[in-house]
Amino acid sequence: MKPIYAQLYSVKDAMENAYMQTLREIALMGYTGVEFAGYGGFSAKELRKSLEALNITCISSHVPLEKMEANPKGELEFLRELGSEFIVCPYYDLKTMEDVKVLAEKLNTIGEVAKSYKMKVLYHNHAHEFVKDGDAYLLDRLFDEVEAGNLYQEPDLYWVAYAGVDPLAYLEKVKDRSPIVHLKQMENMETKKNVTADAGFIDFKKAAEIVKDSAFVYEQETMDIDPLEAMKQSVNYLKEV
Repeated sequence: MKPIYAQLYSVKDAMENAYMQTLREIALMGYTGVEFAGYGGFSAKELRKSLEALNITCISSHVPLEKMEANPKGELEFLRELGSEFIVCPYYDLKTMEDVKVLAEKLNTIGEVAKSYKMKVLYHNHAHEFVKDGDAYLLDRLFDEVEAGNLYQEPDLYWVAYAGVDPLAYLEKVKDRSPIVHLKQMENMETKKNVTADAGFIDFKKAAEIVKDSAFVYEQETMDIDPLEAMKQSVNYLKEV
């Protein structure tokens, strides 16, 4: 398996209580680096220093669209200081083609700004974007509406499956626009439960074969055990895949 980054939303409660200590624990587990989901009130300089001390890197950050719109240069400068290549829009209430056009205009503008920072804007999917408009999903229409080079994708395999779409077949379809892939595991299509990396049916090894040049970020939103233990269990499994 290729290097694995940890989406820090997975350990959000621990981060709220002990931000830097949790960052250290993630590093000690063997994750290559992290994808941020909030900065705990720390400056980019403070976080960069901690990352370097822990010998891990920042690959990206989930930044709410409202923050991107309000201060795109500020958000991009923060991430550039962290050494990141990507900024990710984590969610949008995409239900109609009108929503697609509105979002496309917003992300097109932010994407243009990101180019000047030599960074890329990504969109992270959930399940609701897989509504069909004619013969295509709304999610794919979004990429038709944005100028080439201004938007890329971070496909979340759990949510693709949740929508009733074959996650590996979809990954094959979008691999050329997906510099980061979210590994998130589903127990089965009956329960649709988000579980540790070793406890579900999505074949992460095959995913790695499909996207040889993409980075992998592991995320888990629900746990039956302590979140830090779940993240450790998952990265140990992924190292052996």
